[in-house]
Amino acid sequence: MKSLFSSTIFMLSLSAFAQTTPSQPPAPPTASSPAAANPDLAKIKAVLISGNVTLQDSSGEHPLTLGTIFAQGANLTVGAGQSQAGVAFSNGAFVLASANTSLSITNFEQAPYPAAISGAFLHLASPDPGESLIHLTLPAGTLLMDIKHMNLDEGSYLRINTPLGSFVFSPALFRISVSAPTGPNHDTSVIVDCLKGGVTCFPNGEIRIGAGFVLNEGQEYALTGNASSGGLGPTYSTSVRALTPAEITRITNEFLQAKTAALAN
Repeated sequence: MKSLFSSTIFMLSLSAFAQTTPSQPPAPPTASSPAAANPDLAKIKAVLISGNVTLQDSSGEHPLTLGTIFAQGANLTVGAGQSQAGVAFSNGAFVLASANTSLSITNFEQAPYPAAISGAFLHLASPDPGESLIHLTLPAGTLLMDIKHMNLDEGSYLRINTPLGSFVFSPALFRISVSAPTGPNHDTSVIVDCLKGGVTCFPNGEIRIGAGFVLNEGQEYALTGNASSGGLGPTYSTSVRALTPAEITRITNEFLQAKTAALAN
């Protein structure tokens, strides 16, 4: 199997993204397709709820409850204190949203898998057999994500849009934090901790060859700027540092404990 974390392969895959325009993903399955007959495709399930968490979808805004299944277009708001939410995507991605997080599921598409495979969220313990894509928008807050089961060989990818740019992720375990904008220029910061796998960063939101760089496993990328100018301006700065083994262990254990508890529900 080819290396999923090769920067060469990753940048080639981004060339395809640029040609097909990531903001305009393939059309969803038609009513006559196998995917339309399988309600488990392209769905998201709440598997861990603590404290105050709300969901805004086509039915309005309401408290998010354990076991709720929803789809793209939904917005999650996690309250203060010890509030948190864990959601499982049907392609195997798992997201833990911490307190004071606002998250939009901008787009989630998943190709139909073979008829011999059945069951909702079956890919949480095995690779997704087909192509899928996830676009998230994170205005503020912290996400811990495990997307190691997304099938990059089939063209799958995850993109997170922040006030300071876009980040495209290969199968990885990572944390991304966005500070709430402050001041007249909406000053903010984005920090990405790559715990396992690789991340391609596009600080100015341009997904094209030569515009991004690869953040390797065990590295932290920090970006500061102001959202009103798309990340540029007098406060713009970037840095990359190596995470210490203690930091990696602490963050990873925090996430895995929450995921284990969530998937037991």
